[in-house]
Amino acid sequence: MNTKGMVLQISDGPSKDRLFDACKYAYGKNVIEINFRFQQNAENPVGVKNIKITTIQHEDGSGYSLNFSGFMDAKLPERECFLPYRFLAYYDARTRKGYIRLIDN
Repeated sequence: MNTKGMVLQISDGPSKDRLFDACKYAYGKNVIEINFRFQQNAENPVGVKNIKITTIQHEDGSGYSLNFSGFMDAKLPERECFLPYRFLAYYDARTRKGYIRLIDN
């Protein structure tokens, strides 16, 4: 399946500090678990787990608009199980909204 360009809209998520902590400890013994809530289509829900943030970048000078990337396991509507994906994301830590774009491995 081609997931390039598949976008998951974030409707709620973690604080800015939690994102940076998750990135800081992404490969440590004490992994920080982070969760996002996504806008879902009731007929075709998407499941996400094991989010690992590997890079974070300030998108502008506000200190709240962030670009980040990493890896996650996602269960897409067309699949029966969770599969690993890379992702790119934009997130506004003030409003806790943004999006995650899946990238084919």
